[in-house]
Amino acid sequence: MNEIGNATTRCYTCPAHADVRQSSPGKCAKCGLILVPEVSEPPSNSVWGPLAIVGLLATVATGVMLFMR
Repeated sequence: MNEIGNATTRCYTCPAHADVRQSSPGKCAKCGLILVPEVSEPPSNSVWGPLAIVGLLATVATGVMLFMR
């Protein structure tokens, strides 16, 4: 998604054909699927990666402690 001033332009793409893109909603010319808004990738310095790992480790540690009782 690109931001130009206050206006936001959105790109729509086919879930099955990533090369099919257009600026308005519609159907894929190749397969007829409904085009969905393209999702931009999160920034590489996102905090969600480390938080997900900490959450997973906490969940596993809790499970191990409950199992070892």
